[in-house]
Amino acid sequence: MTTTRPATSHLVPVSVAAGTRLLAWANVLAAGAASLWLCLLGDWSALGLGLAILLLSVFVLSPALLPAMFLTAPAAYYAESERRLGLAFFSGLGSVYVLATLTAWCGGLLWLAAQAASLTTRIPRLLGSLGVAFLPWQYLSWQEGGPRHEGSATDVVVMLAEIAYAIAAVLVVAVDLRPGDAVALFAAAMLPMLVPYQMVALRILRQRNGRTVVTG
Repeated sequence: MTTTRPATSHLVPVSVAAGTRLLAWANVLAAGAASLWLCLLGDWSALGLGLAILLLSVFVLSPALLPAMFLTAPAAYYAESERRLGLAFFSGLGSVYVLATLTAWCGGLLWLAAQAASLTTRIPRLLGSLGVAFLPWQYLSWQEGGPRHEGSATDVVVMLAEIAYAIAAVLVVAVDLRPGDAVALFAAAMLPMLVPYQMVALRILRQRNGRTVVTG
């Protein structure tokens, strides 16, 4: 039996939205501390590159994510008409594309930061790379959540991705993991994130169309 019920007030759990905000502030503090650290070390090239990437990130990521936005319209149509196959197909394509873009962006920055020759410069570079990698995505997820920021699927995957990124960065410092291996580890950790991302994306599409489909 299939029934419908009104959408709930929150598109994702309140704890996820709150966790995203906390991580964003933590990333700001990490980027600030890393910038000061790099200044004291005189690592001006890393500092300048990080600031340039951060300033240009939204202008790069927004166009890069346009194909995923184009897939939202057919997915929303199929959600409204309750045609599950079309909804799953277009929503799934969008989820795969966004996840691949996130993995490529963060993996590239992890590789750059881990290239530091000495441990002295590697630690602040990796610390600062957290902010450079994830603050643009947290900004975009905030925009995606609407004026009241009811939450977005991006909130969920960005939070999980940052945990995976931090673990890879710690291993680079702790066991001298090679940059390529760190990126491979991060990419492998991103693969299973497609499941929760797609589940939340489907739930949000249905609720934003005024209904949640329940089968029982």
